[in-house]
Amino acid sequence: MMFAFPTREDAMPAPHRRLAALLTLLGVAGLIVLVILTRPEKRLEMTPPPPARVETLVVTRHDFRPTERVGGRLLPWRTARLAFETGGRVMERRVEPGQHMSKGDLLVRIDAREAEAALAEAEAQLALERARIERDRKRLALAREEAKLQTREVERLASLGDEALVSATRRESARSRLLQLRAEVASLEAEVASAQARIARRRAAVDRARLALERTFLRMPFDGVVDAVHVEVGDRARVGEVGVVVADDARLEVRLPVRSAVAAGLSRGQPVRLWLEGQARQGEVVAVQAVPDPRSWTREVVVRLSPGVGVLGEWVEVDLPLPVLQAVLAVPVTALLRDEAGAWVFRVEGDRLVRARVETGERVGDWQVLRAGVAAGDVVVARDVAALADGQRVEVTR
Repeated sequence: MMFAFPTREDAMPAPHRRLAALLTLLGVAGLIVLVILTRPEKRLEMTPPPPARVETLVVTRHDFRPTERVGGRLLPWRTARLAFETGGRVMERRVEPGQHMSKGDLLVRIDAREAEAALAEAEAQLALERARIERDRKRLALAREEAKLQTREVERLASLGDEALVSATRRESARSRLLQLRAEVASLEAEVASAQARIARRRAAVDRARLALERTFLRMPFDGVVDAVHVEVGDRARVGEVGVVVADDARLEVRLPVRSAVAAGLSRGQPVRLWLEGQARQGEVVAVQAVPDPRSWTREVVVRLSPGVGVLGEWVEVDLPLPVLQAVLAVPVTALLRDEAGAWVFRVEGDRLVRARVETGERVGDWQVLRAGVAAGDVVVARDVAALADGQRVEVTR
């Protein structure tokens, strides 16, 4: 028969055994922490980053013919607002907006009965005046012939002398008749002499009446299109009221608000290039406003297209020439880095970058003119400069 003897742990109370286990665990944990904290550190060896690969170019001088592009909508090269020159009832309307008409075509007619009557009266007066003049000419011829005969009679009576059986009363009567005939001839000659002036006066009256009649019509002043009609049949037209608006769409033009500095270099008749639906076209400067607009301080420049080019309302862009730039330093716009402080380029010196501040001038297409900060012969990074930094090591690819 065997007996089991109790161990020391068995002899310990249960709370004491739990405390001993806890202390043992804490000791082991502390030993692990001590080993971690006291172990030698590994030294990290920093390897330098590889040099950035960049494309470069040599700063050189260039000649540029810069332009400024300005856009606008195409308009007819001329328009007319046809107003009534006499009042009256609208009797006829022959057109609608968008209708193409020829020069002289009737558009609107107002009541012309009074004007027609006035014209008929003026023409009758002219015919009557012509008849009077013809009558006066015939009377003048008869009077002259009668005066000649009377002159001979007076001369005959005078040649008989006092011894003839001719009384003094008869001779005096013959002389009086001659004077009367001569006065009549003079009066008729004056009437005939003024015939041309009288006819001209009557013709002028006819022309005024005909003009008054013509004013009862609104006619097309040129070949073109009707833009708007503001009256209907039965309306009462007033003097000065616009009845029809028409436009000549055979040639189109664009009116551009342009900076005074640009407008100052333009002249009438100067050819310019314009862009219509992506295609290059030729235009001509036909007007340059002399005094700038006081609100915008721009000057209106009118550019006219060739006949048949463009559509009314179409957008067109015009390249207006600027002063020629000669022998200026320039770099591609991709070589510039811009921030709040200004514009910069990266010069390549050896295998390092130098961030250089520059003063910019005009931009001409993809090129940027530089006024200061670089010199001819400098090597600069050509593009992709946003991620570069001053002093960065680089490798030039070309």
